[in-house]
Amino acid sequence: MRKLIIIIAFFCMPMQSLAQDLDKTYCVVSESEWTQCIELKPGGKCLIINEAWDPTDAPEARDGLERKTVECGYAMHDGMLEVTYGRVTDVFAPGVYDWREFGWKGWSPGLKRAGSAPEKSILHKTLIYWQEPMDALRLDADPH
Repeated sequence: MRKLIIIIAFFCMPMQSLAQDLDKTYCVVSESEWTQCIELKPGGKCLIINEAWDPTDAPEARDGLERKTVECGYAMHDGMLEVTYGRVTDVFAPGVYDWREFGWKGWSPGLKRAGSAPEKSILHKTLIYWQEPMDALRLDADPH
Protein backbone atom coordinates (compact mmCIF):
# COMPACT_ATOMS: atom_id res chain seq x y z
CA MET A 1 0.00 0.00 0.00
CA ARG A 2 2.82 2.40 0.87
CA LYS A 3 4.47 1.76 -2.51
CA LEU A 4 1.19 2.57 -4.27
CA ILE A 5 0.95 5.90 -2.46
CA ILE A 6 4.55 6.75 -3.38
CA ILE A 7 3.91 5.88 -7.05
CA ILE A 8 0.74 8.00 -7.15
CA ALA A 9 2.56 10.91 -5.49
CA PHE A 10 5.41 10.58 -8.02
CA PHE A 11 3.06 10.80 -11.00
CA CYS A 12 1.11 13.72 -9.52
CA MET A 13 4.22 15.84 -8.95
CA PRO A 14 4.79 16.79 -12.60
CA MET A 15 1.14 17.78 -13.03
CA GLN A 16 1.26 19.99 -9.93
CA SER A 17 4.50 21.63 -11.02
CA LEU A 18 3.09 22.22 -14.52
CA ALA A 19 0.04 23.96 -13.03
CA GLN A 20 2.29 26.09 -10.82
CA ASP A 21 4.57 26.90 -13.76
CA LEU A 22 1.60 28.20 -15.76
CA ASP A 23 0.83 30.95 -13.20
CA LYS A 24 2.32 33.63 -15.43
CA THR A 25 1.27 36.24 -17.98
CA TYR A 26 1.03 35.35 -21.69
CA CYS A 27 0.61 37.99 -24.43
CA VAL A 28 0.14 38.12 -28.18
CA VAL A 29 2.83 39.76 -30.31
CA SER A 30 1.55 43.07 -31.60
CA GLU A 31 3.40 45.74 -33.56
CA SER A 32 0.59 48.24 -33.20
CA GLU A 33 -1.10 50.23 -30.44
CA TRP A 34 -2.79 47.39 -28.60
CA THR A 35 -2.00 44.23 -26.70
CA GLN A 36 -3.94 41.34 -25.21
CA CYS A 37 -2.69 39.17 -22.37
CA ILE A 38 -3.95 36.23 -20.32
CA GLU A 39 -2.78 36.47 -16.73
CA LEU A 40 -3.01 33.05 -15.05
CA LYS A 41 -3.20 33.26 -11.26
CA PRO A 42 -2.90 30.57 -8.56
CA GLY A 43 -6.07 28.63 -7.83
CA GLY A 44 -7.41 28.51 -11.39
CA LYS A 45 -8.36 32.19 -11.68
CA CYS A 46 -7.25 34.41 -14.53
CA LEU A 47 -7.70 37.78 -16.20
CA ILE A 48 -7.93 38.62 -19.88
CA ILE A 49 -6.34 42.05 -20.24
CA ASN A 50 -6.89 44.25 -23.29
CA GLU A 51 -4.89 47.46 -23.62
CA ALA A 52 -5.01 50.10 -26.35
CA TRP A 53 -3.37 53.52 -26.60
CA ASP A 54 -3.19 56.50 -28.90
CA PRO A 55 -1.14 55.58 -31.99
CA THR A 56 0.51 59.00 -32.07
CA ASP A 57 2.11 58.51 -28.64
CA ALA A 58 5.52 56.99 -28.09
CA PRO A 59 5.12 53.33 -27.05
CA GLU A 60 6.99 54.04 -23.82
CA ALA A 61 4.53 56.77 -22.77
CA ARG A 62 1.25 55.07 -23.67
CA ASP A 63 -0.72 58.24 -22.89
CA GLY A 64 -4.46 57.68 -23.10
CA LEU A 65 -4.05 54.00 -22.23
CA GLU A 66 -7.36 52.16 -22.17
CA ARG A 67 -7.32 48.99 -20.11
CA LYS A 68 -10.21 46.53 -20.00
CA THR A 69 -10.19 43.28 -18.05
CA VAL A 70 -12.40 40.21 -18.09
CA GLU A 71 -12.32 37.69 -15.25
CA CYS A 72 -11.85 34.09 -16.28
CA GLY A 73 -10.96 30.69 -14.92
CA TYR A 74 -8.59 28.03 -16.17
CA ALA A 75 -7.93 24.33 -15.74
CA MET A 76 -5.67 21.68 -17.23
CA HIS A 77 -7.34 18.72 -18.95
CA ASP A 78 -5.32 16.05 -20.76
CA GLY A 79 -2.30 18.37 -21.07
CA MET A 80 -4.39 21.20 -22.52
CA LEU A 81 -5.13 24.53 -20.86
CA GLU A 82 -8.79 25.52 -20.94
CA VAL A 83 -9.55 29.21 -20.37
CA THR A 84 -13.24 29.82 -19.59
CA TYR A 85 -15.16 33.11 -19.39
CA GLY A 86 -18.93 33.41 -19.60
CA ARG A 87 -20.04 30.40 -21.64
CA VAL A 88 -16.92 30.32 -23.82
CA THR A 89 -13.90 28.04 -23.44
CA ASP A 90 -10.69 28.59 -25.42
CA VAL A 91 -8.19 25.70 -25.47
CA PHE A 92 -4.39 26.06 -25.59
CA ALA A 93 -1.40 23.70 -25.57
CA PRO A 94 1.34 24.91 -23.20
CA GLY A 95 4.82 24.40 -24.60
CA VAL A 96 7.99 25.96 -26.01
CA TYR A 97 7.52 27.32 -29.53
CA ASP A 98 9.69 28.55 -32.40
CA TRP A 99 9.90 32.29 -33.24
CA ARG A 100 10.45 31.47 -36.94
CA GLU A 101 6.98 32.66 -37.98
CA PHE A 102 8.08 36.19 -36.95
CA GLY A 103 11.36 35.93 -38.82
CA TRP A 104 13.33 35.72 -35.57
CA LYS A 105 15.60 33.03 -34.20
CA GLY A 106 14.92 31.26 -30.93
CA TRP A 107 12.21 29.57 -28.90
CA SER A 108 10.09 30.71 -25.96
CA PRO A 109 7.44 29.29 -23.64
CA GLY A 110 3.89 30.01 -24.65
CA LEU A 111 0.31 28.89 -25.10
CA LYS A 112 -0.56 27.72 -28.61
CA ARG A 113 -4.19 27.73 -29.63
CA ALA A 114 -5.48 24.17 -30.04
CA GLY A 115 -7.78 24.19 -33.03
CA SER A 116 -9.84 27.17 -34.09
CA ALA A 117 -11.23 29.79 -31.73
CA PRO A 118 -14.82 29.41 -30.52
CA GLU A 119 -17.30 31.61 -32.39
CA LYS A 120 -17.83 34.00 -29.45
CA SER A 121 -14.21 34.06 -28.30
CA ILE A 122 -12.87 37.40 -27.11
CA LEU A 123 -9.31 36.12 -27.25
CA HIS A 124 -7.19 37.03 -30.25
CA LYS A 125 -7.26 34.51 -33.07
CA THR A 126 -3.44 34.37 -33.04
CA LEU A 127 -1.94 30.95 -32.67
CA ILE A 128 0.41 31.71 -29.75
CA TYR A 129 0.32 33.75 -26.56
CA TRP A 130 3.97 34.18 -25.46
CA GLN A 131 5.03 34.08 -21.81
CA GLU A 132 6.25 37.45 -20.50
CA PRO A 133 8.91 38.78 -20.58
CA MET A 134 9.24 37.36 -24.09
CA ASP A 135 12.75 38.53 -24.93
CA ALA A 136 14.20 37.53 -21.56
CA LEU A 137 12.78 34.00 -21.90
CA ARG A 138 13.95 33.43 -25.49
CA LEU A 139 16.14 30.34 -25.92
CA ASP A 140 18.84 30.21 -28.59
CA ALA A 141 18.86 26.43 -28.94
CA ASP A 142 15.96 24.16 -29.81
CA PRO A 143 14.70 22.84 -26.45
CA HIS A 144 13.44 19.56 -27.95
